[in-house]
Amino acid sequence: MVTAGTYRKEHVFRTEEALDMFVGSLKVLTRRYEWDLFGYAAFSNHYHFVATSESPQNLNALIRHLHSETSRLINAATGQEGRKVWHQYWDTYLDDSRAFYSRLNYVHENPVRHGLVKRSHDYRWCSALEFDSHCDDRPFVKTTRAFSVQDVQVADEYDPVMPSR
Repeated sequence: MVTAGTYRKEHVFRTEEALDMFVGSLKVLTRRYEWDLFGYAAFSNHYHFVATSESPQNLNALIRHLHSETSRLINAATGQEGRKVWHQYWDTYLDDSRAFYSRLNYVHENPVRHGLVKRSHDYRWCSALEFDSHCDDRPFVKTTRAFSVQDVQVADEYDPVMPSR
């Protein structure tokens, strides 16, 4: 699981277009670096994702590329070239199924936790709806959704805002 925050928790990705760009970049780059993306949630000032890979040693390269590309794109779009966008990231190796399921459910429920929506399916920059609707492995979905997120310890001291149009 990866969590990253913007520099000084600034709401850099505060528009729908900015979040669309970020999620698009995340999906493209996780595929390019051969990571299987199970879930994500992107916000105005941070993001989370859960993914697996046969080559986990390239995670740092993936994150550097993602942060570099999204910084360049958002700064160009807002006319703020050179602005520092990302602060740091934390990754957690999920070494057992309980950790995996609970954190994946945590990521999917994060928009609700932050008070942005009442149902995670209603937040466009989260994979919850896609996961629940399109995952062919129904027992996997049911198992994931059954895990409590109450005891999950994640660096998530952010107060995101709902994106504007």
